[in-house]
Amino acid sequence: MNRRCSHCGHNGHNSRTCPDRGVKLFGVRLTTDEPMRKSLSMGNLPLTPE
Repeated sequence: MNRRCSHCGHNGHNSRTCPDRGVKLFGVRLTTDEPMRKSLSMGNLPLTPE
């Protein structure tokens, strides 16, 4: 049986393992257009104006 992702609609994975989903950290979904580094620290996170 082929799995279909309910998040992106592609076959071969489910929404929990979807590569287009981003990363969930402390209940907050992090997404970026650039590849995410394996280890992030406060020093290399992009600053966003409030």
